[in-house]
Amino acid sequence: MRKYLLYFLLLLPLAALVTSCTPDDNDDDNVPAGDIRDQIDGTWKSQENSATYGQQNYYVDIIKDTTTSSGIRIDNFFNMGAGKRLSATVSGSTISLSSSPFEGFVFSGNGTISSNNKSINWSYTFFDGNETEQVTGTYTKL
Repeated sequence: MRKYLLYFLLLLPLAALVTSCTPDDNDDDNVPAGDIRDQIDGTWKSQENSATYGQQNYYVDIIKDTTTSSGIRIDNFFNMGAGKRLSATVSGSTISLSSSPFEGFVFSGNGTISSNNKSINWSYTFFDGNETEQVTGTYTKL
């Protein structure tokens, strides 16, 4: 009987260390910690609308700019063509366009990254040298 009591007393602290947990929630809605630019890097389907160009559907690539701590480059922004990359900055869940000349236009505005990093809602203007026009759109990650 003493032998069993000794085993019981030795196993009791071990039982206190072993706990039952629920599995971690790996829901896609959770945003991983770290640089958000890593999460948005990749190919996206763009659906944009403007008065002049109407509804446009095309693809863009978002590339992390490793020379800065907040920069990205958007290849084929505004359907300008592959290899033409607009610079932008990321702060939290906001992408800000630089308001610098790009391919004969000046773009100004923001994109808002969704909490699961799978879509970006855009609202920006472009100036073509004559007039300013509003553009709205959504990028969806592929």
